[in-house]
Amino acid sequence: MMNFFDILLKMSLQASLLICVIMVLRTFIAKLPKVYTCMLWVLVLIRLLCPIFIESGFSLVPQMDGEANTVFSDQSRLLPAEPAQESFADNASTNGGEPVGPAPANSTPIYNNETVNTAFDNSIGTDWSVGDILFILWMIGIVLMVVLHITQYVRMKKMLRTAVHTEEGVWECDRIHSPFVMGCIKPRIYLPFGITGVERAYIVSHERSHIHHFDPQLCILEIAALCLHWWNPFVWLAVYRMNQDREMLCDEAVLKHADINTRKEYSATLLQFAMKQSKLAVIVSFGETNTESSIKHILKFRRPTAMISAFLILIVGICAFCFLTVPGIEATPVMDSKVNGTDITPEVSLEQSDTGLLGDKEYADLIMKYLEEDNNAGFASLIKYPIKLYVGDQQKVIYNEEEFLTAYDQIIQEDFKASVLATDTDNLPTNMYGVRMGNGELWFEKFDSTGYQIYAINNSSVVSYPQEDIFITGWNNKTMNLDMSMQEKDTWYSKIIKDIPHAEESYEIRGVYYEDMDKNGSLDLLLLLKLRDGAITPESYPGTYLCIYMNDDPVYLKEYKESLYLAFRHVLYGDVDRDGCTEIIYSIDTGGNGGNGSAEKSILKYKEHTLMQMSLPGDDLEELEEDVDEGYEVKVLYGKGENEYKAVCDSLGRTVEFHGKNAVDANGNKSVQNIRENELAGGNCRGYTEFSIISKSGQEYLQAKEYLHGEGGINHCVGWASFLMDWDENGNPSVLKFDVEEL
Repeated sequence: MMNFFDILLKMSLQASLLICVIMVLRTFIAKLPKVYTCMLWVLVLIRLLCPIFIESGFSLVPQMDGEANTVFSDQSRLLPAEPAQESFADNASTNGGEPVGPAPANSTPIYNNETVNTAFDNSIGTDWSVGDILFILWMIGIVLMVVLHITQYVRMKKMLRTAVHTEEGVWECDRIHSPFVMGCIKPRIYLPFGITGVERAYIVSHERSHIHHFDPQLCILEIAALCLHWWNPFVWLAVYRMNQDREMLCDEAVLKHADINTRKEYSATLLQFAMKQSKLAVIVSFGETNTESSIKHILKFRRPTAMISAFLILIVGICAFCFLTVPGIEATPVMDSKVNGTDITPEVSLEQSDTGLLGDKEYADLIMKYLEEDNNAGFASLIKYPIKLYVGDQQKVIYNEEEFLTAYDQIIQEDFKASVLATDTDNLPTNMYGVRMGNGELWFEKFDSTGYQIYAINNSSVVSYPQEDIFITGWNNKTMNLDMSMQEKDTWYSKIIKDIPHAEESYEIRGVYYEDMDKNGSLDLLLLLKLRDGAITPESYPGTYLCIYMNDDPVYLKEYKESLYLAFRHVLYGDVDRDGCTEIIYSIDTGGNGGNGSAEKSILKYKEHTLMQMSLPGDDLEELEEDVDEGYEVKVLYGKGENEYKAVCDSLGRTVEFHGKNAVDANGNKSVQNIRENELAGGNCRGYTEFSIISKSGQEYLQAKEYLHGEGGINHCVGWASFLMDWDENGNPSVLKFDVEEL
């Protein structure tokens, strides 16, 4: 649909430019025959109705690619109203979690035992794009235009039921006051009763000229153009001037060989019938419009010379070429590598070439060449970083060429050089680990992104398979499905190892997101890393680090201690407080059983290249411990009868009545036989559990849910408490809406 609107806009823009040009030309050729302006108007109809765009090397129409085509972008969302019985959670969408299910029709929220005003809830539903809204408005306009013309046509046909056929193609009717042509396939001329003599001859000749010029068919095209482009005022102006010029063209045909007296007589006839003209006929037929202009043209128009006629035809051709074509896409020229037989390709040395093009022997020869020439920088450029090796007597991690060159003399010693340079490159030992040089002091392998690279030096006894990650186990596997090249993986790997503590230890990935969270075109990384068991002291659980990389800003690092099991439950991002900044909402499971609500929840604001902690509603409650999220306490009370409950949030001062199933035992009997209204049945479990971002009128809001259990204990779910959240300009959180989503 967006492509359709792009085409429609392009057609309308080109036609509007052509209309402006024609309006200017009309002032210069006002006294000349109208056949030339009518030809130009036909070009306008072609442009308004024909979606085919011919490319040319030159066009007066600007290129429509790029930002001009983003008018109907789906990024701006609007929402229609929903029926009152649906909860505001019905169609909430998550960005990283599971979709929220619909609520039954009998879910009626109540605040303080009063029925809630559901106006806010009703406005949240399946989202529509701006393009959808504009498409509906455009279709409404088309329908109204079509209904208008059909209604006028039907009314006119009823008026003409009494018409009498008088001669070939001519009919007379006593219910009309001016002559006109009507019909597309077999046009008819309709005249008022009582027209005789010279007047009748003039009028019939004029109307036959309309038929001869195919004006009835052009009238249908005009109506189609108005229906499609009803919103464009230039099209309405064009149709008005088009009809005016066609009337003058028919006048010219009738008076082709007439003298000045005949013209005056003809003009008097036009004036007489113009005073009686039915406005109804203008819409669906060809009555004379703008009689004053027609009479002036009749009395003043002159026949052009052959040179002027040729010039005007040239003008029409130029307009057709310029306004019925679009600029072609220029091909990027490819420079030939030879000029006059001389090769002008830049000379590339072996050192500058892609080492991925080399074989084992050639790469080994290159290594030996750099060692013999003491080309430290050249040798350092061949290494895959980060690399774990011995610097003197200590094993260290080297992250880049600069660090390697600083410790070069401690790493590359004489015995190392002697052993590597003694390698027979014609008979290189190769195994599953790669290619070995010397007595195992150096290993290299071919990697997908960069070709051959050295991955082990002076540690042949602890060489690992090159595809296995030493510091972050499973890095390649965990990032396999991300939009990340091998080179980007290596870059991220080096950066992460430098930023996290205990870089000498081993981590495992517990979660990774690689998306453009602030929507600036650059991908951001959100990573959850846990130290492997045994990598730290056994007195506590292994530590876990949350790493967030936004653009080129320093890493945001947060440590979680004493957590047995960690994994992302939700990761969402959007402008949920509508201040123009991005907020990142995440929850991390921190319990071994993964129970409802057993997660660390947090919201961060990305502003001025910094991630800042924000508060969730309920974080400021005094009874909560630091860094512990329990959300709002919600008590579940019995309702008036079976399967009826009340959710009471004292902190918000709100109550919601809802339906849920009473608990039953193994035999199917209800756990509670005598239900008493307002007695405690259960409550919420562990605070906010589910998060989602929903839209209202193109703006984003954060919604959280809490698991509610009944009298049957923690496994007896009776519903979900939902909280629609907001923040003021000072960052203070609040709850816009408290409700219950029924099962």
